[in-house]
Amino acid sequence: KELKVINEAMGLKDPKKVAFKYAQYKYDDDKFILEKVREHIVSPYHFVIKKGYYYLIGYKKKKECLWHYRLDYVKDVKILKEVAKVRSETELDGKDIGKYVLEHPYMFAGTPKGIVVRVSVDRLGIIHDTFGTAFTKIKDNGDTIDFRVYCTEEDAFHWAMQYGSHIEVLKPQSLRDRIRDHVECMMFNYQSGEGDKYTEAIRFARSSSFASSSISI
Repeated sequence: KELKVINEAMGLKDPKKVAFKYAQYKYDDDKFILEKVREHIVSPYHFVIKKGYYYLIGYKKKKECLWHYRLDYVKDVKILKEVAKVRSETELDGKDIGKYVLEHPYMFAGTPKGIVVRVSVDRLGIIHDTFGTAFTKIKDNGDTIDFRVYCTEEDAFHWAMQYGSHIEVLKPQSLRDRIRDHVECMMFNYQSGEGDKYTEAIRFARSSSFASSSISI
């Protein structure tokens, strides 16, 4: 239903903006419920399928930039009288939609930039699977190869989290710092669980080390 109404707005002689409620999941009474949160006003441009979900790509009036919406979260769509912003006045000007989607592999909105990454040679397929042709080779190190991929920092962050043991982000430094902080938080979570074998081993090692140092004193 939502897709049909948005498609109608895009197909008009003078395409119109649409307004809709964007929902999020709420866990209540032992079940998940989609709860309508706030209204968005958007100039709709494209529908794409990514990782099994339909997305709407459009220009968000309030943010004044391109935004992505999962269609299963879009509710109560209305066609407005206001004419939609033309694509030539947005980041989509002259850009192939296929290339645009490759630069947003996890569909986070934002401006793509060059991200330098190091990938293990035995897992090079993840570059092609994620970025298609939106990358360039920089240096072959033998066991690893350095690439420059083109995507948003948010997409690169989630990609690094997914394939963290096989890839390393080299630049920009701000993204390296963010990944390091996130990994340290994850490490803390996995070292502090009660009854966890790894946690208990660390405690035993520390107590043994303390006992040994006490005896030597």
